[in-house]
Amino acid sequence: MVFLKFIAATALGFLGCITVSKAQEASFFQSGFEITQPSTDAEAARFLNQATFGATPADIASLRAIGYSNWIEAQRMVPATLQRPPLQSLAADLTTGNLNRDDRIRQWWLSSVNGNDQLRQRMAYALSQIIVISDQGDALSGETLMVAEWNDILLRNAFGNYGNLLREATRSPMMGRWLTALRNRKLEGATAPDENYAREIMQLFSIGLFDRNMDGTEVLIGGQRVPTYDNQTIATVARAFTGLSYDCSGDQPLDGTFITMLRTCGNTCVGTDCRFVGSGTRTLFTLFFNDPPRDDAQANLTGANVLNRGLRHPDFFRPMVCYPRYNDTGRQSNGQLWNPANNQPTPAKQVNISGATVLTIPEIGAGSPTPPNCHSTDANISAANRTACLNYCESGVDTLANTLFNHPNTPPFVAYQLIQRFVTSNPSPAYVRRVSCAFAGSTASAADCAGPRVGPRGDLARTLRAVLLDADARVSLASAPTNFGKPREPMLKMLAIWRSFGAVFSRLSVRNGGTTFPEGDFGQRPIGAPSVFNFYEPDYQQPGQIAQVNVNGTAVANPDDALVSPEFKIINEVTAISTANRLFSVICNGYGGNCSGNFSAQASPYLSPTVLDALPLTNNQALIEALNLRMMGGAMSGTIVPAGLCANGLNAGGVGTGMKGALNLMVQCAFPPTFGATSVDERRRKALYLIHLVSISPEYGTQR
Repeated sequence: MVFLKFIAATALGFLGCITVSKAQEASFFQSGFEITQPSTDAEAARFLNQATFGATPADIASLRAIGYSNWIEAQRMVPATLQRPPLQSLAADLTTGNLNRDDRIRQWWLSSVNGNDQLRQRMAYALSQIIVISDQGDALSGETLMVAEWNDILLRNAFGNYGNLLREATRSPMMGRWLTALRNRKLEGATAPDENYAREIMQLFSIGLFDRNMDGTEVLIGGQRVPTYDNQTIATVARAFTGLSYDCSGDQPLDGTFITMLRTCGNTCVGTDCRFVGSGTRTLFTLFFNDPPRDDAQANLTGANVLNRGLRHPDFFRPMVCYPRYNDTGRQSNGQLWNPANNQPTPAKQVNISGATVLTIPEIGAGSPTPPNCHSTDANISAANRTACLNYCESGVDTLANTLFNHPNTPPFVAYQLIQRFVTSNPSPAYVRRVSCAFAGSTASAADCAGPRVGPRGDLARTLRAVLLDADARVSLASAPTNFGKPREPMLKMLAIWRSFGAVFSRLSVRNGGTTFPEGDFGQRPIGAPSVFNFYEPDYQQPGQIAQVNVNGTAVANPDDALVSPEFKIINEVTAISTANRLFSVICNGYGGNCSGNFSAQASPYLSPTVLDALPLTNNQALIEALNLRMMGGAMSGTIVPAGLCANGLNAGGVGTGMKGALNLMVQCAFPPTFGATSVDERRRKALYLIHLVSISPEYGTQR
């Protein structure tokens, strides 16, 4: 009980039916999970509160009708609700001002609350906390469309392959700017390769710091952990990630607008030849340093007189491309090999992980008497050599990303964090192993993963099914271990309330909807983490009892073996209060400053009065149970005595016991008598106050 008691004491707070084909239905049997249906509305709501941003009556009915697996497959088929296209259209239509971060946050709320692709949106949010970029800091703080496009990359890859996502992240200009991989250059004079991305792709995006078994436990040799890499490995990996910069695709129309953004790539170059020449009167190779144009000058645009509205040339979003002049080929700019005796790199890039050489990238043209010189003037680089130089750079980047993707650590590394984001902070090793095996494309056995392979490695759709349909995830609340569950992220509490009670938003063009500074109250905002380590690390431990026991509730001497509580990094004495206050203002929005006024649709967003009126507002017991179902998946404790006497108290045959009894006491004995009147505003007020009480309760603070 230690874990959940500690959460309860510390964390204050709270599709219609789709037909699935037989072919789609059959695909689920490949994952080893039997197609089942929730037996109660509470089971359905509990699943939906894990898999979406909030359960709704329509979602509950749909899930009960078609079952877990069919619901997941149906969600997989729903097109992605992307965020950059509407923001780009908004920017093009602006008459004053420019696109800003608030617009992106509003669009994120809209997509998360109203998007039909709930599972995809939820998965993209989980991935954004594993492969992290942020609009905090100078790199991306003013780049609204670039950050929105990053979110769209995660949405498009949410049910794709993790290897593809890792490669796309490596080439993303957004990641390039965030972790300084954009224009990373080979060793030359005083310039040395930047090691930032090389370090983080290993530590945070793929293999982690130490070797792990498929069940997530650390490999120990002689009682010691085995590091996956060292500083030399970082330096070598950084060499392979050199030479990447913005593409130059020429003039490009902007989707959803009548605007074309102009782009000069060179006087005479075509296609990949532009990677070897300058632009206009610029000197050789300077496209490597060239920024794509913005809408800050009329000379950059055709089709509209739109200046400085925040529009960007599509090359800001396209994958970065190789410029061989700045890629480490194992040779100096004069074509000579490096000299390790002079503290220069070895010609070949030898990548050592976990004490073994997993990849060797030889110098370009190794063994050839006349290897390609990728640094000569453009007149001296033949077409064949240009192709060789480009292939060397491109293959080095992709091969290294593939090597990390295929490392044995990557399945448990991803599996563990996805389980934490969707289901529970402290999964059992067996649960982690089963999900890791699904990621690896196999099925779990008592030892590791059993053959034959039943799917491709890195299939995120299959991995997510394993996370959500595992026996540990679907265990009944009565049978769940005492340490099962996770603290609800403060921001997700607000999203769940908005979604579950049909929040109504203004159009994006109105530019006044939603909470645009959530980090002030919740300690987090979408794609706005303070560092590449996310809002919290997956192994963060709140000081106290949590850090003293393991997953079985047994006392441990080594804190590394104890329970973790990631979300408590941002749930503290300050955010607990600020979250409660913000939730009150969110819930009351449109219903007066403290839920005491008449309903007005002028404010946005507001909880739908139609949804509120559909609640059993005249029956206190039924209303509490309805909130228990929708918000807590039936996990609310206690009982209700419908006609209990206030004077007798909760524990003396009064109005009930546990959280249900406490809420019933509030309704019957503390709320004003007018809340039972016939006035529609008074009835809604009772529901709004109860929603807020649930949202700040310790029990709602734990998602089980």
